[in-house]
Amino acid sequence: MNVHTTHMLVGFIANALLGFFVFTRDEKNPANRSYAAFTFAVAWWAVMKFVLAFSRNAEEALFWYKLSGPGWLLLPVVYLHFVSAFTRRRLFGPYSAQALWVLYGVSGGLFAAAWIDGLIVREMVVSPWGYTHVPGPLYKTVFMPYLLAAFVYGLYHMIAFTARAVSREDRIRGGLLIAGIAIPLVGGTVTNMILPSFDV
Repeated sequence: MNVHTTHMLVGFIANALLGFFVFTRDEKNPANRSYAAFTFAVAWWAVMKFVLAFSRNAEEALFWYKLSGPGWLLLPVVYLHFVSAFTRRRLFGPYSAQALWVLYGVSGGLFAAAWIDGLIVREMVVSPWGYTHVPGPLYKTVFMPYLLAAFVYGLYHMIAFTARAVSREDRIRGGLLIAGIAIPLVGGTVTNMILPSFDV
């Protein structure tokens, strides 16, 4: 294993354990359930990238990349779902529940599109750390705007909630969650999504 694969394995274990801990601590709390779903999505993405790193050829790498789709394709809507539950805000007004279901449908549609050659990923190419994807048209025109819009919109609501929080506990939790989600999400977005979109 190299540094990249070790990072993916550690990310999988850490997120899986964190999600399990948060969920079992209060499984009836919507914020706990949605946060666990978020960490499980990241864990799935990480473990699939770990497996992908050992691919023997481009076809095998493409299969594992497609199979990783539920992890990274669900991140935008699961993140917004968590933000809504944690802040107790209707992010899309009176139609928030319906809007979230629509976004889950968008993620599901993108996952289906990932299995059609050329739409989400054009091909897999060798990089210094293993195989990486060359984005297809839907990746650049649909998924990237979807991901970035969800990330910015959710982060805005998290910051607003934390800034207006009355209790010290809510301010501390909000600040930790902003940092805990923003740093790895920004890092992963830049290295795994934005840079490949520009063929970097």
